[in-house]
Parts: sequence; C-alpha cells; structure tokens
Amino acid sequence: GCSARLHERAGREAFWAAAVRHLFQCRPQMCKCAAQRAIATGRTAMTRPKEMTEAESVYYDFVRITAALFVVIGHIILLLPGSIPFYDFGHYSVIAFFVLSGYVIAFVSENKETSLRRYSISRLARVYSVALPAVMLTIICDYIGLRGSGNAIYHPYPGNLPFIRISSALTFSSELWFYSIEPFSNGPFWSLCYEVWYYCIFAASMYFSGTKRLIWVCALCIIAGPKILSLFPIWLFGVALYRYGPTLTSRVGWLLFIASTCGIVLYVHSAIPIYISYHMKLFLGFSLYRLFEYAQNFPSDYLVGLLFVLNFIGIRSIGQNLAIPRRAARFVRWASASTFSIYIYNMPLIKMAISLTGAAARAVPAILIFLFAVFSAVLLSYATERRKLLWRKFFTSLTTRPFAT
Repeated sequence: GCSARLHERAGREAFWAAAVRHLFQCRPQMCKCAAQRAIATGRTAMTRPKEMTEAESVYYDFVRITAALFVVIGHIILLLPGSIPFYDFGHYSVIAFFVLSGYVIAFVSENKETSLRRYSISRLARVYSVALPAVMLTIICDYIGLRGSGNAIYHPYPGNLPFIRISSALTFSSELWFYSIEPFSNGPFWSLCYEVWYYCIFAASMYFSGTKRLIWVCALCIIAGPKILSLFPIWLFGVALYRYGPTLTSRVGWLLFIASTCGIVLYVHSAIPIYISYHMKLFLGFSLYRLFEYAQNFPSDYLVGLLFVLNFIGIRSIGQNLAIPRRAARFVRWASASTFSIYIYNMPLIKMAISLTGAAARAVPAILIFLFAVFSAVLLSYATERRKLLWRKFFTSLTTRPFAT
C-alpha cells in the first residue's frame, strides 16, 4: 500500500511538471525561474496574452510617425520662428512616445522577451542601432555646418569636452540627476537617455523577484535621479494601459477617442500649461526648476499622458470593428519603421541645412528644410534602425552563459 501511494504521488508530480513546462513553453531547468517570475509580477500561466487588433497596431504606428514629424516641425519652429504657421507639438509628441514605449515594452516582455537575456539583447539592439549612428552623424553634420555661412544657428555651440559628451551619450548617463550634457547639437538625445533608464528599471522589476528586485529597482532609481524619475510615471501609464486597460463598447470607444483627441489639442493650446509652469517655478524655486530641464513641467505632462491613455483605450475599443485599407496599413508600417531615426537624426540635419543654405535669412523655404531632414533620416534608417537584426546578432554573440536566465 505504501509503495502504491508513492507511485501515485510520483505520477502526479510528473504530470504537473509536464503541465508547467508546457504552459511556460520553456526547458525543464527554466520552469522554476518562469514560475517565480510569473508569481512575482502578479501573472500566472493561465493569463491570456493581450493581442492587439490590426487597427490598434496600425494606429499606434501612425501616432509614432506623426509624433516624429511633429518633433521635426517643432525644431524648425524653434530655430526659425514664424517660418512654419503651425503650433509646436514637439514636447507633447515625446509624451506620446513615452506612453507607447511603456505599452510596447510591457507587451513584448510578457509575450516575446520572456527572459532577461532576450530582453536585454533586444533593447541594446534597438537603442544602439540609432544611438551610435546619431552621435557619429551629429559630429559630421556639426563639422560641416559650422563652416557654413549661417553658422550663427549653432551659437552658443556645446562643443567643449568632446570625450565626455560622446561617452556620456553612448552610456546614456548624460541626463543623470541634474546634469544635462548634450551630444553637441543633438538636443533631442535627452529622451533616449530617459528611456534607457526606464528600460532598466522595468527589467529589474520584471525579471527579478523578492529582495533582489527591491535592491536593483532602488539602486537604479537612485542612480537615475529625480529628473528622469519625474517623467517615469508617464512611461508607466503605457505599462498600465497594456496590463489593465479596459475594452469598452464601440460607441463609448468612439466617444472616448474623439473627446481625448479634442482634449489633447485644446489642452496644449490653452493657458493651463503656462499656469502649471508658473506655479512649478514658485514651488521648486527658479534654480531647481531650471535644473529639471526637459522635465520642468512634469505635472502638465502627466495630464497630457493621461489624455493619450484615454485616446488609446478608445482606439482599442473601436479597433475590433474598424477595417484599415491594406495599402494604408502597409504605408504606415513602412513609415513607422523609421520613426526613431527621424526623431534622433533630425536636429543636426536641420542645423546643417540652415547653416549651408541661409534658411535663417529666409533664402530657402522652411518646408525644404523639413523635407531634407525627414528624407535624409529615412534613408539613413535603412543602414541603421532597420538593421536591428544585425545588431541583435552582434549583442547575442557578446552574451555569455552566466548572463542567461
């Protein structure tokens, strides 16, 4: 009787071990790690992956490419005031990027990049496929542009301490705490530094558990500093949207989508951001407020981020009944594959073009500068951003067995 019970118990253990291996789709030695990670992050093997509809996926790509183009327009308006009769949505476009980034990272970490090794390789390939070329492009464009007739567009030029500027950019340490070290004329690089630290903090919370997770998250937050952390909630809005965002009825979805779209446009045109900026200066003091640089008005950015979340909930709700023309979907996906390149390459290209063509004196229409920056960035993306597979292979070859989870 005792041997029969032991045999029955062994059979049950073998059955459940096989079931766990099947559910987690991993090797036997990895089942324990996968189970621990699922319990630590509040998910179980029975959690059904959230799938995006085609309309939802295309819309997110459309928002990405549109936001990148708004950033280019914003930079031209900044450098050539009044040249384009358009409102500067540049900073708010970055807020949209952060929300979408959090959403996408939450999606891939749960459904594709199920180990720290896979996650790290993908993030490194994604980031360095544009970061390293961006620094090299900035150096080349600045070298040419500073010798143009309109080089006043560069003044004051942040060209001192070149080694520190390059190394801090490539290690994404240029925005830690209250430092802000621009990689020469490429000011937009700041958001990439913010995002890399969000990747790291999220990875620590996702792939570690218990005391180890707490130590790593706290350590990374302390290193990043208050400036980067002040915009982190916006990135987490995207994570929350993926994990907890509801799917409403089609009618409510349309109302939410239209209302949030109008709300975003009205908000950025209203006096509310100016009002918040004024009170932030009083609350923080002008000296501390100035040190926050691009995160100075983070309470205002939170409101915009929430409006984007509502907008995305709306499109999720109507996406199931929304048909996107095949050609339109293909074009949007093709264009969005160059989003990162357009965003991170445009400023040095714009400044070089202005310096060489005399656009600052209105000798060349600003629309030509815009087209030059966009098309140049798209062409460069074919050798950089669209080659992530080569970068992934490179970083895969660098990883060692002890790093794998």
